[in-house]
Amino acid sequence: MIAFGVVAVGCGAPEPEASTPSPVCAAGQIDGDLNVFSWPDYLPTEVLDGFRRRFGVEVSMATYDTDEVLLGQLQVRADNYDVAFPSDYMVDILIEDGFLLEIDKDALTNLGNLDPSFLDPPFDPEGSHSIPYQWGTVGLGINRNVVGSEVVASWGIVFDPDQASQWAGRISLLDDARQSLGAALKYLGYSANSRSEEEVAQAGALLRLAAENLAPLEDADYAQQLVDGEADVAQGRSNAFFDAFNSSNAGNDFAYIVPVEGTIAWVENMVVPVTSESPCTAHTFIDYLMEPANAAAGTNFTKFATANLAASRLIDPAILANPAIYPPEAAMAGLEFLANTGEFEIRYIEEYSRGRG
Repeated sequence: MIAFGVVAVGCGAPEPEASTPSPVCAAGQIDGDLNVFSWPDYLPTEVLDGFRRRFGVEVSMATYDTDEVLLGQLQVRADNYDVAFPSDYMVDILIEDGFLLEIDKDALTNLGNLDPSFLDPPFDPEGSHSIPYQWGTVGLGINRNVVGSEVVASWGIVFDPDQASQWAGRISLLDDARQSLGAALKYLGYSANSRSEEEVAQAGALLRLAAENLAPLEDADYAQQLVDGEADVAQGRSNAFFDAFNSSNAGNDFAYIVPVEGTIAWVENMVVPVTSESPCTAHTFIDYLMEPANAAAGTNFTKFATANLAASRLIDPAILANPAIYPPEAAMAGLEFLANTGEFEIRYIEEYSRGRG
């Protein structure tokens, strides 16, 4: 079970628009061709072709490589996209800025296939504007040849001085106050969303202690740094590591681990932008992706965990058994989304600045 939260991120967006109502669509209704805005290498060709054949529509596809690119395209109304796949924190921003239609759940016959844990996230209460698709974690990528294959999956790799000193100067942490301190908080047994002055101060002290073993802060691709031999341990998103490992000739030399103390989770979601010219086709496509066979095909293709429980029986058993994709029960119990801590955010920034400044 994941303890959901959300982080608010400033983005310089326009003033929020009036609340956008849900379109009224019948299940399976088609009101035009489909224009999809997606992450690269995200939707299997056979799934898209199946939608074309079943519903007799054309499917156009454009891609973005960051949530901020998605936001920028919707801000300038660059195209009339019907479905997009923003991450959790970006859903919150898109709702606030009035860029998403409400979801007409009466048009979705496959909602019952989803894991209930994902259906009431704080970044979109009651799932009024988004439907969860795939999810993952922020953990550690390691070089097996240096760190070893039998190392305990723990944040101690970074925060235990006796362990971390073995890889001094070759440990990369995200240049992000909430992610870095969140990892320290989890190692200490606290919530990554703690609002306790004492707990966050302890995490800051731990980060300062760890700093002597950390690599200098850089804006480089942390996953690529790892496979290029510029780091031996790196904190980052599971999907970034999987992509880097898959594209490397030495991918088997590396591993992604989810610390047993728990970590921060992410989820990518299906949404309908307000500029959609075929909102009912969009709903039908979202419902189509929630069919077990299509959800399983998506996970077998990306190797990201799915929010679709009914798809489990159709997922490659090797993926289901991979603890880097589906963490063990102990780690699952400690997964959280980053939550907006309001004015307390400044304390995270202060402690982070002291630790990495």
